[in-house]
Amino acid sequence: MGRRLNKTRDTPAADNAVFSVTETSPARTRFTARAPRTAATLVIAILAIAGLRAAILGPQAPKAAAPKLPDIGDLAAQNYAADFAQAYLSYDAARPNSYTDNLKPFSSAAVGDDQFGVSLPDRGRQAVIWTSVAQDQEAFVGGRLITIEAKTDTGRVLFLSVPVARDRTGALYLSRAPSIVGPPTSTAQANAPVLRTVADDLLEETIGRALRNYLAGQQIDLRADLTANAGISQPTESYTLANVQSLSWADDNADAVLAVITAVDSRKATYTFSYEITVIKQADRWLIQAIQTVPTSS
Repeated sequence: MGRRLNKTRDTPAADNAVFSVTETSPARTRFTARAPRTAATLVIAILAIAGLRAAILGPQAPKAAAPKLPDIGDLAAQNYAADFAQAYLSYDAARPNSYTDNLKPFSSAAVGDDQFGVSLPDRGRQAVIWTSVAQDQEAFVGGRLITIEAKTDTGRVLFLSVPVARDRTGALYLSRAPSIVGPPTSTAQANAPVLRTVADDLLEETIGRALRNYLAGQQIDLRADLTANAGISQPTESYTLANVQSLSWADDNADAVLAVITAVDSRKATYTFSYEITVIKQADRWLIQAIQTVPTSS
């Protein structure tokens, strides 16, 4: 049986040391000596099991990345510009004070004129029926130039470029007078880009099934083809997928496809739709992350 000597003192003032003997069993002594080796063996065994599991099951599939969110500009500034255009382009010559009142929320020291230099005609009226943001670009002198398309009740379609900026606190203001401009340039002569055709039967099957469930409003069935973090918002009306006209890679990274399809609504009207679909391959399956839009985007 092992022995261990412990040296203690009866009191701080004691001159003679007192020794005590503690009995230790041989089994405990052997266990204490073997403990480090046993722990090392256990760690090696755990690592070996983990390596065997990885060899059998293969590497884990990479986690799907969150869909890329587009750069949509300053939505608050766009709304501010649209509200200004509504007030600026609407008037009633018989009520000139009303015009000034409607523009007061947009007056600033930068402009210095409550009516922004506008002199109303002697007679007539004009009301803006609707507005939409036609263009949003950075201004050379700071802030943004936001072009608002406005349809009036007189049949006119006007494009108003509104210079919007933010002060040190982040508050919006009109940095100077607006401008009447033309619409953004468009053309009917541009050719479609040349894209690589998808030659993957499994991906074609997945896209066809997912679009069929997406258009029909079959949320539960659609979920089977989505990643865990997919952002999908289905149409408010149901459509029937008639056929997939073409399926092409939308980029060189093989993570997005362009599907051109034929769909039929409840009144039997036929449409051609195109969808950008973000995809990822996990193990032997293709999964979908987004269809055309990212509904969680601002």
